[in-house]
Order: sequence, then C-alpha cells, then structure tokens
Amino acid sequence: MPLLGRVFTNEAVHEVTRARIAQFAHAVGATHPAHFDPAAARALGHPDVIGPPTYPIVACLPVVTTILDTLAVNPRTGLHLEQTFRYFRPIAAGDLLAVTATITAARQIADNLILTLAMTVTSDGITVTQVRTALLLRPTPTTTDVTST
Repeated sequence: MPLLGRVFTNEAVHEVTRARIAQFAHAVGATHPAHFDPAAARALGHPDVIGPPTYPIVACLPVVTTILDTLAVNPRTGLHLEQTFRYFRPIAAGDLLAVTATITAARQIADNLILTLAMTVTSDGITVTQVRTALLLRPTPTTTDVTST
C-alpha cells in the first residue's frame, strides 16, 4: 500500500483538561490569563480555559508517532521544518480531541525523508483545528522507501 495519501487516526481521544492546558502553557511560556483562569477565559467568551495556539500538537503527537513507527524512522533523527495551524475555534478544557492525519507528501532527498502531514483535529465530530507539519527525517537502515511502498 502506498504511503502517500495514507490516513492515520489516534487510538484514543485526547481529553483537554485545565491542568494539561496550564502545563503546556507553562512549557511554552504562554502567560495569558485565559490559559489559567476560567473567569478570565469566560470574560473573553470562552466556555473554560483555552489552550495556547500550538496546543493541538499535544493531541497530534501520538498519531505522528504511529506514522514514524510505520516508517521505522527514529524521531530523534528528525528536524521539524514547518508547522501551520488553521483554527475554527480555540481549544478549551473539556474538549475531547480526535485526530486524523494524512501523508500529503513524501520524498527522499539523498538519505533524508521529507514528510508532510495534514492533520484534522476534531471535538465531537466538529473540526476545531487543521495542522500541517513538515518533517525532515534521517532514515534508519530499515526505513521504508516511500517511493516504492
């Protein structure tokens, strides 16, 4: 089965909690009160605290790991080239996030694999964010050749 166009989904939904949002916000240096204080978030019209703009990657990482495992690529040999987020609404505590990822581009340059993923993040079946990620991966000797798989 060719890898280009192959679709992957997360095995379990990602439950967004206030604690997870606060932990991520601290990790990325986000200090806006809407990430920590439900009253501040509600004052801005949100149902609860909201995740920083890059929070969706937390839900996407298990799917990315599955893809890299499928390709037999060690993620530690990789370089994050690019990432974009398209929001339809902020992610808030209480969301249950499901992720569908599609390999939209895969090419080999010398010994490196450049992989582009399009990921859709949904909550209750409604798209909340679309994420596009490009990775440069240094294949291990057992890496799948994407041009012939």
